[in-house]
Amino acid sequence: MSRSDPGDDLERAIAFVERRYAITARERLEVIESGATPRFVLVRTRLGCFWRFRADLPAAPIRELAKLAGREGNVVEPFEAAAPPERAEPMLRVLHRAGIPVVAMRELLVCRGDGPIESWVWERRRELGASGASEAVCFADLISFVDDPNPQRDSHA
Repeated sequence: MSRSDPGDDLERAIAFVERRYAITARERLEVIESGATPRFVLVRTRLGCFWRFRADLPAAPIRELAKLAGREGNVVEPFEAAAPPERAEPMLRVLHRAGIPVVAMRELLVCRGDGPIESWVWERRRELGASGASEAVCFADLISFVDDPNPQRDSHA
């Protein structure tokens, strides 16, 4: 099966994020349950990147994160070996400086044919090959900046 048009990756990834999270009229992640809603989500596709901020995120980190996200590169093949976002660490530092302790969680989004997008925790991506990754027609790299379950640790001071 051949890869889809890169625009399909972007459209399907946006639809995935909109299904996973409640989105406000301002295209922000609605806070349903504080710890369950990421502070920031960055998605990289072959066509480009998009991002969403949690509705209650202060303006100052939003401006800095948007600048960093806007300079982030597209994801390239082979997807399961794609390098992490170049600016992930600076993004973490922006949130930590704002007093928001977060960790980054990375997922590989895969779609086979017209089927639904599957989410694979990045650390399990090697299993994807055994499950028919060659059949996949679109991919995206999703990074969620979620509340740190151990905020006392000083990992990005």
